Amino acid sequence: MKSKSGKAILVTLGVVLFWGLLTYIIVINQKRQKLQSIITIPTSLAYVLDESQNFTVDIWLSNHDSVFLTPEVVSFASLMDEDSLDEYQVELKKITIEDEPVKLDQAQYFPAKLTLHFPFTSESQIILKEAKLNITIGDGTKLPLPLGSISFYQNKSRKAFLIKQLRGLTGRLKNQTGLAGVVMQLSSLESEKVNIINIELINASAMINYDYTQNIEIIPETRNMADLIGEEIPLTEKPKINSFSLAFEEKQTNTVVLPFSYFGQYLTEQAGFIIHYEYLGKPYQQIIEPITLLHSFEGFSQGVKVTYDPN
Repeated sequence: MKSKSGKAILVTLGVVLFWGLLTYIIVINQKRQKLQSIITIPTSLAYVLDESQNFTVDIWLSNHDSVFLTPEVVSFASLMDEDSLDEYQVELKKITIEDEPVKLDQAQYFPAKLTLHFPFTSESQIILKEAKLNITIGDGTKLPLPLGSISFYQNKSRKAFLIKQLRGLTGRLKNQTGLAGVVMQLSSLESEKVNIINIELINASAMINYDYTQNIEIIPETRNMADLIGEEIPLTEKPKINSFSLAFEEKQTNTVVLPFSYFGQYLTEQAGFIIHYEYLGKPYQQIIEPITLLHSFEGFSQGVKVTYDPN
């Protein structure tokens, strides 16, 4: 009887332990957080830094409540150029996450912006041909986020022109869609003659193709570069001419076509310029801060997903 009673106790104890272990596993699994994904779409970016030295980068998050990317949690951040191995420490100021998701990689992702701060200034242009944002979280996890090519420029400017219109012209290179150039309408603000001696594109992977720049009478309806200039230009064709000049009489308005030539692997969806000009015999420059002229996810084949396990 004692033997049978002992066996019964052991069986009962085994059942209790089994259900207890099963309950523990279920509870633990319920508490475990899901893996979170971050998507970046490497592209060609340009920034003109003001006194705040702040700039933003776009990312896409699988979870709206991605608290691991808040300034309080991030212990270190830097921008590194994998081409030159130059590295610049930056500070994460804030993250802004949109409420409405978009569909990427067959799943819902929330567009977000990381606001970063450069803790120093540079008199010369900073160019990163293959930029990666390296973020270290407090638990030691490192998140490498590829961004593409980036150029930074300090905002030292004198305004002589009003940009009345800036229209993007689209083009394709491999699997990417981007800008093939722009149509820009400029009006002089000066009461004397102003001479533009060059217009420079602020970009780390492209420049203006000065061989095909044109001064036109009206802003065209077409967004096709070939229709405007009368021929198809390869986006990778290097220009032979290295500047663009145009004279403005008092308060005059001119409309120009500025095609782009790419020497890097990333197309851009934004355009910013440095207008070099002479006024009353003195040289000046006016900065046109980069403006996004095209919104497209057609380049998502170039997107990169980074996964973070919060457990």
